[in-house]
Amino acid sequence: MTTMPIMIPLSEIIHLNKQIAILAFQFGDGFAHLAFPTVAVVVGYLAYTKVSFGKWLKFIWSFIVLVYIAAFFTLCIAFMINYH
Repeated sequence: MTTMPIMIPLSEIIHLNKQIAILAFQFGDGFAHLAFPTVAVVVGYLAYTKVSFGKWLKFIWSFIVLVYIAAFFTLCIAFMINYH
């Protein structure tokens, strides 16, 4: 995880709790892997089921938007309660 050595000092500079920075990274990294065409599992399943990436993206797009909205509100709540 080469990003965390950058994110942790950055969170300290902006006075954000480290746990919230890690949570934001995990949300972004994990949810993005549902749609990236470079993730081997997604590409493998799509090839196995003979589903085109465009069709998969049309199917998953609304779910990804919904999950990112839920993650945004979860991060807002974590910030408001100063999650540790």
